[in-house]
Amino acid sequence: MEFFSTINVKNVDIDLILSVYMSNKTGEEKGMKNKIYVIIVTLLICLSGIVIIPNNLEVEASGGGGGEDNETLDTDYIWDMVNDIAKVVYRYPDGLIPKGRAFGSWGANRTVFNILKYEMNNNLSLGDVHEEQLGHIDGNSWEYTTCFWINDFQLTVNNNDYETETGLPSNIPKKESFLMAAGCSKSKLTYFDGNPTFNNTFSNVKITPKNMTSFNILGGTFNNFYYQIPGTSNVNNKNSIILGNLTYITENETISYSEQFDRVFLINESSGNCQEQLDNITNASATFVIDSGPKGLDSIDTSSCVYPVIAIPKNNGTDLLSIIQNYTYILVDNVTGNLTFTYNFSNMGSYPNQNFTIIDRIPDHYELEKGDFPNDFIKFVRAIQGKNLAPPYNFGDYVECWGIKAMAWHIINQFLENLSKPVCKAFILYSSFEHHWMLHTKVNFKNIEYNTSFCIENLLDLQEVIMDIETPRLQTFTINYTVGDWLVDNYADTTLTGYGNQSLLEETDNTSAVDAYNVIGNITIDQSPNDAIAILSNRIDGWWGQTPGDSGIGGAIVLGIAKYFKDYNIKPKYNLTFLFTTGEEIGCRGAWHYNNTHPDDNVIYYFGLDQLGMNQSDQVLELFCKDLIHWDILNETLNQTQYYQRTGYVNKTDNSNGSGSEMATFSSRENCSSFMFVKGAIATWDHWHRTGLNYSEGDCLARTDRDDVNVTAELYWNLTKYFLVNPDIWFDTYSITPFDSPNDTGDKNDGRPWEQKRAEAQNKSYPKGSLLYACAGLGDNEAIIKVNEIEKYFTLNIGNNDIEPNKTGWIEKIEKLGIRADEAETDESLQKIARDCTCGIVFFDDKDKRRNLEELLL
Repeated sequence: MEFFSTINVKNVDIDLILSVYMSNKTGEEKGMKNKIYVIIVTLLICLSGIVIIPNNLEVEASGGGGGEDNETLDTDYIWDMVNDIAKVVYRYPDGLIPKGRAFGSWGANRTVFNILKYEMNNNLSLGDVHEEQLGHIDGNSWEYTTCFWINDFQLTVNNNDYETETGLPSNIPKKESFLMAAGCSKSKLTYFDGNPTFNNTFSNVKITPKNMTSFNILGGTFNNFYYQIPGTSNVNNKNSIILGNLTYITENETISYSEQFDRVFLINESSGNCQEQLDNITNASATFVIDSGPKGLDSIDTSSCVYPVIAIPKNNGTDLLSIIQNYTYILVDNVTGNLTFTYNFSNMGSYPNQNFTIIDRIPDHYELEKGDFPNDFIKFVRAIQGKNLAPPYNFGDYVECWGIKAMAWHIINQFLENLSKPVCKAFILYSSFEHHWMLHTKVNFKNIEYNTSFCIENLLDLQEVIMDIETPRLQTFTINYTVGDWLVDNYADTTLTGYGNQSLLEETDNTSAVDAYNVIGNITIDQSPNDAIAILSNRIDGWWGQTPGDSGIGGAIVLGIAKYFKDYNIKPKYNLTFLFTTGEEIGCRGAWHYNNTHPDDNVIYYFGLDQLGMNQSDQVLELFCKDLIHWDILNETLNQTQYYQRTGYVNKTDNSNGSGSEMATFSSRENCSSFMFVKGAIATWDHWHRTGLNYSEGDCLARTDRDDVNVTAELYWNLTKYFLVNPDIWFDTYSITPFDSPNDTGDKNDGRPWEQKRAEAQNKSYPKGSLLYACAGLGDNEAIIKVNEIEKYFTLNIGNNDIEPNKTGWIEKIEKLGIRADEAETDESLQKIARDCTCGIVFFDDKDKRRNLEELLL
C-alpha cells in the first residue's frame, strides 16, 4: 500500500525521518549519516517551514565589521518620524485645500521630497535613493494616475439660529468637512455626458432625514403607481440589486452598448429572437423574459449573461407590457424582496416640492454590532450576498447601503429631471463623533469592465464593494456629529446651500494625470544569492488629516529599521529595498506600478505594514503571511515579542494573504513570500478614515498609542531579522545506534522498534501538519521525497505492504480524512518503488485526523 499526502509540513521529527532513511543503508553509507542529516534538515527548513527560533530574538547579528550588542530600535527617532509625517497637513500654503498626504496632493509630494528622500539620503545613508513617478508603462494599458479630483467645495447652513446655538460658522470649514465626488468607471461616463467634470451647485435646498439601513426612497415610495410581480424565477442564478429604467425590446430590435447602462430590458420569449437579443445585451442591470411557453426557457442559454435573467409568468408579463405602453418612464427595483415597477412619475404624492438633500448619521460600530437601529435594508443586502441576516453588522454593511442608495438616486434623478421635478442634489452623512468620514471616489485604472447592475454576489469585503459600485454616483458631503445632529433636529426650518467642483484627471501615454511618486532606497551587499531582494515597505498616502494610523506609523517604522541597519553596520543576507508607495487608498496604484516596472527583480520577501498604533481598546493586531510554511515563524515571533502582554490590546492572528492592501500585489509574484501587519479593522475602528476639530480627532496623533507603536516596531524588526539578518543555524552532530526491529520480516538494522517510536510520538505535542510516527522501509531513495519548488511543499511516498489490499475498506476511510491513499500492489506506477515494511510515515493537517487515522490503523 502507499499513503500519499501533499501538505505543508511543520515541526517535523527529523530524528525519525533520519532513522528511516538510514535503515536500508550499508555501513559505509551510514558513515555519511551526519551529512545526510544536515541535507535533510536544510531541505525541510527551506521547503517545510520548520521553526527554529532562538530563545531571545534580540540575537547578535553578523554585522560585517560592526555589531548591535543587543541594542534596541531607536524608538524616539520613529516617534519623531510619525510626527513629521502626520503634521504635513499643517504645512499647506494658503489657498490650497489641506488634503494631507492624499494621492497626488501637495502634502504627499512634500512627504516624498522633504521627509522620506531627505532622511534616506542624509540620515540613513541608503544607496541609490530616488523617486519613481507613476505614469504610463509601455505595453501596459493601466492608467496609474487617472483619478477624480476635488477642485473646491462648500456647504453652508441657512438658519439664523445655527451660529448662536452651535458656536460654529455657517460656512462649514473645509477642514471640518469632506466631499466625495460623483463618479463611475470610465466606460460609463455617459452618466455625466462623457466627462464627470462639473460643478454641482444648489441653493436653499430642503433637508430630508432618511436612514440608509431601512427601506425607503426607492421605487414606489412617493406615489401609489407601482406594480409588484409575484411568481418570478431567476433563470441564471445571479443575485443582484436591480435598479434601472424598464425598456421593452421588440423583435429584431438592437440596443447599442452605450444605451444599456442603468437599463432593465423586457423581452417576450414568444418572439423567437430571445437568444440573439440576450447575446446582444452586455451591460444591462437585468433582463426579464416573459415566459410565454412556445419555445420554453430551457432553450435559452444565459451562461454568458453577466446580469440577472429573470422569468416572468405570461399573464404578469402582459400586464407589465400595457404599463410600458402607457408610460415613458418606469423604474424597476427589487429592494423590497419583490420586483417593483414604479410608473406615473407625474403624480408623486408626498414627494418634496423643491430640491433636497438626504441626510443620515453613520452608526458607531457598537450600534452596528448590536443592530439597534432600522436595518431592513442591511438584511436585504446581506441576503443577496448569502450572509447571515442577524447582527452583528459592520461598517462595510452600512457603506453598501449608502452606495446602493446613492446609485439609486442618480437613476431616479434622471427620471425626475425629464419631468421637471425636484431632484436630490447630494447626500450628507454625519459621524457619531466629532470628526467626519472620508473616502475617495474610485475610477477604475486597470481597464476592467464592471457590470452596472452592481452585482453583489462577489462582494466579499469593503474594498470590493467600493470598487464595484464606483460610488457615489451622487456627490456626498460628510460632516461631524455636532453639525449633523443640529441639522436633523432643525431640518424643517433649515436649508442648505453648497457646491462641489470636481474633475476627472486622465493619464495619457505621454502625461501623468497627477504628480505621484514612489520612493526607493537600498542596502546592497556584495553577493546576494541569485540577486535576491527583500522589500521592507509602507505607503505614503493617507487622508485629508494627520492619519498616523492609516498609515504614517508604518512609514516611520520602515525608516527606523533602516536606521538600525546603519547605526550598527549590519550586513543583511540579501539585498534590501526600502520602498514607500503611493495611491494605496485608490487601489494600491504605487505598489502595482512598482511591481510592473520591476518584473525581473528577484523579490523573495516582502514585509509590509498597514494601519497601526491606534488606541481603541477593542482593536486587534492581525498578522498575515502568504505561505503557510512560514506561519509558525510568524506566530512564534509574535509570542516572543509579547505584543499582547506589553500593550494590553486584543491579539488576533491569521494566515490569509487577502489582507493588508499592497501585500496582495507582491503576493502575485510567484516566488515572493509576503507578510503584513494590520491593526484596526474597518468594521470596528470608529476613527477609520476620519478627521476633524483641526485634525485633532479621528485618525490623529492624539488617538495614537506610542507604546503600541514601539512594540509593533520591535515585532516587525524581530520578524525581518529572522529572515534577513540571523546567522546561519548549525546543528549538533547527530548519531543513533541502529538495531533490528522485531516488528518486520528482515534482519537489517532498521532503527528503533516501532512501538518505541509510537510511544515517543504520543508523548509529544504535535501541531498542525506534524509527523505522527515513522518506521523502516521507505522504498527507493528517489521515492522518499518529491519536491515541488514552485508550490513549496514536499511529499513522502510511504509503503505499507503488510496491510491487505483495501481490507475492510481502509482506503476509503483514510480518504475521508482528507489523505490520499493508493495501493502499490494494484498500481503499476507504484510497484517499482514499493518495498516491504511494517508501517509508514503519515503527515496530517490537524490533530483530529491524526488521532482518527491512528485508531483506524491500530
